Amino acid sequence: MTGRLMIGKQAANIIEGKIVGEAFALTTGPIDGHTVDATGRHVGDAIELAIEGVKEPLTLTRMK
Repeated sequence: MTGRLMIGKQAANIIEGKIVGEAFALTTGPIDGHTVDATGRHVGDAIELAIEGVKEPLTLTRMK
């Protein structure tokens, strides 16, 4: 898995990522001095993304 994760106006490269079936896990380079660990899964037309330290998961949908 490659790419960048944007949080607000800050972005970091994905430095480690793993995909298994519909699920994935990733770690980014530093954002505000800290790496970001997240897990997610593909659900229908969306992605549910849980970021370590954030209480509620995010639901990401593609804009058409």
